[in-house]
Amino acid sequence: MAMLLYERQYQLHIILGNQKSPSLWMPQGWRNIEKDLQKISEASRGATSLSSLQYVPDGEHMREAKFGRMSLSPNSYKKWVHDYGNFPERKQWKFHSVEMWSPGRTTCAKENLAPDFVFGIVNEDYYLRPQLVTFNPFVVVAGALDKGVEFVAKVDSLAAKLAKQTECVLHITKASAWGREYLSGHTDAIGDLLACSPFKPALAHADVPFIDRISDYWK
Repeated sequence: MAMLLYERQYQLHIILGNQKSPSLWMPQGWRNIEKDLQKISEASRGATSLSSLQYVPDGEHMREAKFGRMSLSPNSYKKWVHDYGNFPERKQWKFHSVEMWSPGRTTCAKENLAPDFVFGIVNEDYYLRPQLVTFNPFVVVAGALDKGVEFVAKVDSLAAKLAKQTECVLHITKASAWGREYLSGHTDAIGDLLACSPFKPALAHADVPFIDRISDYWK
């Protein structure tokens, strides 16, 4: 019997960074992990897609930035990374998140197979005043276990680097299916973690220890 999409198994990492650590969407932060991401991308079964949700000034309001099709490439980085030296106007931008799938969502949908690798960053400052933020950023890293030991080792190495780079306050790692069966489909998908979060139905930013705020399914 063929494996259902949500049954694919992953090594999942959930990382909550220290809000005082340098931002991963700044040039140096991104450069520190760029080569690791490239190695994982090259070992994946198809072309990587990258997307970023950000907002830019538009008169008295903010509008969603339109970056077009992006990939794991220098030309794409120039579009969205907060490089204030070369693009001082980006000081007015509001960064929400960046997400990477290898291969991209379109390929995964055509093949009815979950991605080999997923990576994403969410800026927790986006929703809350800085004094209320108890961790930042929220990072998700996941690699398919059926890709083999070397592939998973690359994913784990990236996660370890991110945990150190963000001076993390919590790092959870576990083997997990892409999702779990629900009615005629599935729920609790790794690919939805950036939007849905792994927290219990309560405020994500709560007093330490953070592990008590994590839903049992993701521990």
